[in-house]
Amino acid sequence: MKSIIAVLCCAVAVGCTEATKSNSTDVTAKKPVIEEGRGTTKDHGSVTGDNSRTTPLDQKEDRTDLQITADIRKRVVDSKLSTAAQNVEIISADGIVTLRGRTNSAEEKKQIEKIAEEFAGTNHVHNELQVEPPK
Repeated sequence: MKSIIAVLCCAVAVGCTEATKSNSTDVTAKKPVIEEGRGTTKDHGSVTGDNSRTTPLDQKEDRTDLQITADIRKRVVDSKLSTAAQNVEIISADGIVTLRGRTNSAEEKKQIEKIAEEFAGTNHVHNELQVEPPK
């Protein structure tokens, strides 16, 4: 009788530890810390430091940043721009918008920058877009 109770207690203990395990996978990425003075953007797009580029993983989950990104994306997609221009990266972090990717013309590059400035402000847009005409 004591052995049956001991087995049941072990089964309950194992069941409790299995029930508390998370079934989800942590998909967050650890971001490298950028040293002071490195990784600053100057004059809309000249990036210093190898590990300092803003990536989509830098997109903040802050409601304001997400809304800025969504508003810019909607306006870019609704504009009469090339597919390349519609697929540029738009990353908002702490109110700063970084634009990265390729456009088919300087006019598209400027138009996307103006759209981003409407939502983020003139001094809050880092334009790293590259002009690459279609072949």
